[in-house]
Amino acid sequence: GLPTPPVIAPYFDPHEFPLVSEHREFLPGKRNFWAINTGGLTDAQAIDLFRVLGNLDEKAMFAGKDGHLARAKRELGEEFFFGDRCDGELGPLLASGRGAIDLSRGPMPLFALKALAIGRPAVVADNIINRSLLRPLGVAFARVEDAPRAARGLLGMPLAAEKLRGQALRKRPVP
Repeated sequence: GLPTPPVIAPYFDPHEFPLVSEHREFLPGKRNFWAINTGGLTDAQAIDLFRVLGNLDEKAMFAGKDGHLARAKRELGEEFFFGDRCDGELGPLLASGRGAIDLSRGPMPLFALKALAIGRPAVVADNIINRSLLRPLGVAFARVEDAPRAARGLLGMPLAAEKLRGQALRKRPVP
């Protein structure tokens, strides 16, 4: 038979670079939290969103640049803020969650598109740009104050991951 190949240890200790610290309940595969984009949120909106989700028995984790959310971090706790991470670190977080909430006001809902690309549903800001880019399959359009209930509504929908990925990776026929 073939010889057993040697195991090559990684060049770094994986325990030195945890994606999500062990004391958090946001574990891969549990799908027990919503990943929320910090972009465009005020302290008050972040706090309200987190608390309303909590009242609905939903957990939340904020991801993205969060320097503008100092008060929210103090009130809610640093452990609920993942910070601004590269896509290699953000991908596993999004894949581990129930879905994404992206209420940013930019020209494209990139956070939501990343979630859709890995097969997770998304709540996006209800505006003309988002409605022209995305179809309602696995996507809920909402105002900030309605986002938690919109997220909860997505949970009851039978959503195939490959169809959600198709939202972000739509192919257009070449003429």
